Amino acid sequence: MFPMVPYYNLPALHAELKVDMPRPYRGLWETYREIIPTLIRQTKEPTYFVRRELPAGAKSLPGDPGYELLIEGLRAVFDTYERDGQVSMEYDTQLYFGHLLS
Repeated sequence: MFPMVPYYNLPALHAELKVDMPRPYRGLWETYREIIPTLIRQTKEPTYFVRRELPAGAKSLPGDPGYELLIEGLRAVFDTYERDGQVSMEYDTQLYFGHLLS
């Protein structure tokens, strides 16, 4: 998600972002216990998705400090980039592959 962040700064990035992220899964089994039923359900309900709870500090609700500033900023981004009521973020993905030299 953050390809321009050097590996040695990842712990600092993690510390900064973890208050705004859902609790991480406790391993592969817990992850698959959510993924597999979700995939099965999506075969019948293509729009279904898992809604994970965010930490209380991550929620910005009316009346929270900075809420109005957040909404103003989001509105400015939307007004600047919207087309037909939607904002698209286009990007190029670069894929590198090969063999490591020993």
